[in-house]
Amino acid sequence: MPKDGACSDNQNSVFVHEMIHWSDAQAYIETHGTAEGYLKNNIMIGKNNVDKLQKSGYNVKKISRYAESMLMYGRYDEVWTEYRVIQCLGG
Repeated sequence: MPKDGACSDNQNSVFVHEMIHWSDAQAYIETHGTAEGYLKNNIMIGKNNVDKLQKSGYNVKKISRYAESMLMYGRYDEVWTEYRVIQCLGG
């Protein structure tokens, strides 16, 4: 992912990407008391947010090559996380 991910020229991009996943997981566990169902839920949240981006005219395929490949696999959680990396790092 480093060379294909969002803001790949920033040495902190992978760290930020993984911390976003960690934060999402912690929020889910705090709400549900367990991690069971987290991934399915996070993919659904990601899809909703990616759909909103696309409806607003945002080309999600331009986020990163990694995001584009994850989009093909239905891993909207990864696409949404990559978008948030850009938001965090100002990419």
